[in-house]
Amino acid sequence: MKYLVVSVIMTIVLGLFAFKAAEENVKSQSEALAGIDPNQEYVTYRVNQNENGYSFARQSYANKITEKSAEKTLPNKHFQLMVEIDSRDASLYLPDNMAFPLAYRPAIYEGNKQTKETIGYIPSKVRTGMNESRLVFLDGLIYNLTQYYGPEKYWVWSVSVPKGYGKEAGAEEETGGKKKKMSLKDKLKAMKDMATSGGDAATKKLVSEDAIGKLEAYMKAAAAKQKKVEAAWANSKEGKIYIEGMKLKRDAWAKFVRKDREEYFNSEEYRRIVENNRLADAARAESAKSEVVIKNTGTQSICVSHSGGSRSISAGGSASFKCDMDISYCNGGLIVGADQHCGGTVTIQ
Repeated sequence: MKYLVVSVIMTIVLGLFAFKAAEENVKSQSEALAGIDPNQEYVTYRVNQNENGYSFARQSYANKITEKSAEKTLPNKHFQLMVEIDSRDASLYLPDNMAFPLAYRPAIYEGNKQTKETIGYIPSKVRTGMNESRLVFLDGLIYNLTQYYGPEKYWVWSVSVPKGYGKEAGAEEETGGKKKKMSLKDKLKAMKDMATSGGDAATKKLVSEDAIGKLEAYMKAAAAKQKKVEAAWANSKEGKIYIEGMKLKRDAWAKFVRKDREEYFNSEEYRRIVENNRLADAARAESAKSEVVIKNTGTQSICVSHSGGSRSISAGGSASFKCDMDISYCNGGLIVGADQHCGGTVTIQ
């Protein structure tokens, strides 16, 4: 019993030491991005979770980085990315934390050209929620996370792997630095392998190397390190200057928006728009006075004749007609006479 207790204690201690080592060695996302070529081509796999774990389905589109450049507020430390996700147009991604980012987030730089040139760039605030997403770059892979609430609560939507990852089965293979055309026999064998093994070579590598498990381990270690690094950074000279500067910039932009809004509401342009809206409302009201609404409360469509033409009103529907002429049923019978019920509603069924 004594040896069992000692063994359990040793296992716990070793586990803590292992996690501590992983935490110390974990890289921030900006460090990971420093070694990524923005021209790298990727293949994207949709991630599906079931009772047997995770499966991967290759997509027709490929997520990719279209631009990687210095981030505007801490250019020597972080990056700003333009990334195409799920076949959508490229959008801006910024670090989720300026001290130690464990992911990159969709963002914008607030302000207009004038404020950006004067007070500087202002990254939009970090949010979490159902519609939030994150990108994580790990071991050359790009993980697209959705429904992100934090490093322990998110959904892995897809993972993008470098082209050639796991030596994908395809029409060509690398041999001695030269491309060799696969024979029909080799192609059929590759197709059979995919069918029997549950996917292509990249899929098998994602499963065998536990790509999702690696992501979960990274997020756990990175979150612990972020918490520690952020506290120290916030008290550092750089951190204090950045935090205070960002507060001043946000306050300045808020005042600029308020001032700009007040000036606009007092402008001649705004008064012209208000007057135009008033005239448009009056014209619509005047037009309504010269019309009568026919409402069908029955269970079938009804054909209505007016001004030499006909119109069908569906069950529960209604239609407007000029009230200067008689309105009748198509098969005969007056509904309402000319100049009667103008501006009102007549019910039929």
